[in-house]
Amino acid sequence: IGAAQDADSFYDNVEDNRLLIAPSLTWLTGNGGSVTLEGEYFQQELNFNSGIKYFNNQFLFDRSYVDPRDRSQRDNYRVSTYIEQPLNKNWLFNLSGQYIDINRDLDIFSAILFSGDRLRFLTRPLTESYTQGDLRAEVQGNFKIGKSAHKLLVGVEYNAFKADTILNRNNIFTGSIDPLNPIFNQPLPNFILGKQFFGNTQYGIYVQNFMTLGRFRVLAGLRYGSFKSEFKPVSGTIVETDAE
Repeated sequence: IGAAQDADSFYDNVEDNRLLIAPSLTWLTGNGGSVTLEGEYFQQELNFNSGIKYFNNQFLFDRSYVDPRDRSQRDNYRVSTYIEQPLNKNWLFNLSGQYIDINRDLDIFSAILFSGDRLRFLTRPLTESYTQGDLRAEVQGNFKIGKSAHKLLVGVEYNAFKADTILNRNNIFTGSIDPLNPIFNQPLPNFILGKQFFGNTQYGIYVQNFMTLGRFRVLAGLRYGSFKSEFKPVSGTIVETDAE
């Protein structure tokens, strides 16, 4: 699957361009089993538009308040797989996983906030990277013990993600323009950049059994999990959290 968009707005300096590529492949392994691989790439270039303004008893819908230096690009990557394989007529094995990588690179320069009869600029550089990985394996079985029938599920799962962000620490509202005659000659401020990150890892082991005995039905399960997270703000020390 593939798709593309090249779109302009009636506002100057505002675009919405997109690109999508999403291939997939399924391989039949025999005995009812299959392996599926999927990939996805999505890119978007979308300017930050603060919209129509109301000033001096009129709606200003025919003016752009987006500086030509405004830019925004998002790149999303995803790879996933799913394996399903019967082991025999009573037992089935499943394995699934995916990896996601999302990147944002923004330079926002848009007049957005009124201050008297002027519009103040929102100016903000932002670089962000987000990654996540997931993995799950399960075994399912149907069997009998005496007069009781059982549907057993045993599984293990793991998840980890991390987000890194670089952003300016100083005032994000700087400079101003005339809303009736917007002219973009505002000098860029000196940004004071800082970095923060947040991430966590977790895993779980679980078992579940659905038993049928005559007219009776019993569902029982047990799960053990662990969770750990780390967070470091732009200004401050690392905060860690652990739980089981």
